[in-house]
Amino acid sequence: MFFKPDKARKKFLLIGYYGFNNTGDDVLTYIFIDKLNKLFNYPEFIIRSINKIYLPEKTNAYFFVSILRRKLWLGIIPLIKILFADAVIIGGGGLFHDPKSKQDPTKGWWHNVFKYYYTKFDWYTLLFKILKKKIFFLNLSIGSLSIDYNLNMVHKIMQRGNLATLRDLKSSTYLQGKSIKHEICFDAGILINDYVQSQPGKNSDNNILGISVLDFSREDICFSGDVDLIYKNLISVLNNFLETDSKNKVYLFDFHGGEHELSDTKVNDLIYKQLKENAERISYNENPVKTAEVLKECNTFIGTRLHSCIFSYAFQIPFILINYHEKSAEFANMINLPNEYILSVNDLADYTKLDNIFKLLQNTDFSAMNLLPYEDAYNKANSQFAMIKNILN
Repeated sequence: MFFKPDKARKKFLLIGYYGFNNTGDDVLTYIFIDKLNKLFNYPEFIIRSINKIYLPEKTNAYFFVSILRRKLWLGIIPLIKILFADAVIIGGGGLFHDPKSKQDPTKGWWHNVFKYYYTKFDWYTLLFKILKKKIFFLNLSIGSLSIDYNLNMVHKIMQRGNLATLRDLKSSTYLQGKSIKHEICFDAGILINDYVQSQPGKNSDNNILGISVLDFSREDICFSGDVDLIYKNLISVLNNFLETDSKNKVYLFDFHGGEHELSDTKVNDLIYKQLKENAERISYNENPVKTAEVLKECNTFIGTRLHSCIFSYAFQIPFILINYHEKSAEFANMINLPNEYILSVNDLADYTKLDNIFKLLQNTDFSAMNLLPYEDAYNKANSQFAMIKNILN
């Protein structure tokens, strides 16, 4: 019976950016839950998600926001279940940051939205602390934080936690001098090899180039140049590649699908229509493992979305990282990615620079990139789950 909960089974409340058709967030949720399933013998999860998401088999889960939005009375079950939760997990990804806008982030609706955003986490964590729940901030990146209000709120919120695991070095600088227990670990997406069994594309007859792009006109990217020129240059480079050899193929990935304003769909529609034959559209898949399996077929990759680069690194596929966000730069720093394999958004508007780095990529062996050994990153990423188990036991 629900009102006589199984005390032997652990119960976790998960709060994060879930249910927005984003492969990066999908894969983090999938891995979090799979690792906790194995460590705690299939616990029960209450997941705050705007929509239902794809989960590992045999997972016991209730979706919180999605049920509440449809039928209020059905929301009573997960609400009461929260009272019995043993721990709260907030994460992962870049939940705590300033609004990144061409406008002044201290004025207007951006600032008002973020005041609400941080107040929400403030009330969450205060409630959980009163209820004596263990609070974990899992696999976070923090920043950039230059607005005092936001920085102070992050400190206030995170000081209530039992542990924070961070996915990059810079995030820890925002916590210096504060009584916040934290450890630096890699992004959990590094663990994708535990779930993908397909063989790499380099064993096939085709030479497959994968690419992940996004809408570079987005306000948070702050690119003031000609966005159409970026797309024109990318299309030209990709078509030159396709025309060079009949065995060359392009996979164009939607890492963020649907009708959301941050979706990759519209820009990929634009690019795909102008590509030659042998280009294939890889649409968003709610199962992130399926997306990873297709990506593993690639011989080389051009990645804008962070987790497209993380997957490439995990599968030892030579890749170019397009540095559109601080989190991308921090990942490049964590794995010692050489500068010659990094492009800024401004670089994409320079056809010669783009073409030269593309030619470099096509002649690169992964081992020659001299990156941090994958095993080191894997072990660091995996360690954060053992930390949770040690605290809860």
